[in-house]
Order: sequence, then structure tokens, then C-alpha cells
Amino acid sequence: MINRVAIDLGPAPDRLRNPEAKPTWAQLSRLGGDRVAILFEDLRKRIGAIDGLVEDLHFAGREEGWVPRYTVGRRELFRARILPGTLEATVRLGASEFAALVALRSVRAATKSALESNRSSEGESHAHFILKNVSDVCSFSRLIVALSGLVEKD
Repeated sequence: MINRVAIDLGPAPDRLRNPEAKPTWAQLSRLGGDRVAILFEDLRKRIGAIDGLVEDLHFAGREEGWVPRYTVGRRELFRARILPGTLEATVRLGASEFAALVALRSVRAATKSALESNRSSEGESHAHFILKNVSDVCSFSRLIVALSGLVEKD
């Protein structure tokens, strides 16, 4: 006789879209799998020293569902999205923030290119990053740490 055991692999992506079913951090982290969970924890560690940083689970509508959101004061620095096998991050920059960040040497050329390719006619940027490895996480976290230095603390 075979005993069947149900294994909870965390919430399915559809469940993340239910505003009434807020996932736990562990469920959300497990959703991406081991590699994504490690990258997500690395990202959290790298940005963790930002003064005034607040991390919360935010319901961003039915399309995005529940996402980790990172803010300083009233300014959202970025949102992360964890999907099976994928860690993504989205950042919105005003024109003055964009100009200041692309002028920095600490921001990698590929990151600057992503920001520039998503720039609007008003000079704002809404860039989406797929964080596939430690190098991507490191580059993105440098961008966020630099952005946090531009934000007024409440």
C-alpha cells in the first residue's frame, strides 16, 4: 500500500491574486523555488541597511497580486515579484532621480541601459528587471541603495 502525502509548495500564482488571502513571507519565498529564494534573501540582505527602509506585503491589484514592496518614508523604492523560477523587480524614477542615478559610476552600464530604454518623454523611467543571478541582484541593490540616498526621510 502506498501512502500519499500532500506537500504544500506554497501559494499558486492565482492564489496570490486574491486580496483576501495574504500569503506569509515563507509561502511567497518558496513559490519561486530554492534558487529564487536564495536570490531574494540576498537582495533583502543587501538593501537591509538602508536607513528607514520598510518592507511589506502589498496587494498591487489582481494583475500583480501580492508583492513585496520597499519604501522609505512615503517613497516607494521598488516592488519585487516572485514567480515560479523567477525574481523580478520594478522601479519608478522621476526625471531628477533618473539623471542623478545614470551619472553615478557605481550603477552598472547594463542597469543604466535598462533605465534609459524605459524612459518616458518627461524624463521618468519605469524599469523592470529580471534578477537571474547574484550579479543581477548586486547591481540592482546598488541602484536601490543609491536611490535611497536621494529620498527625503520623513
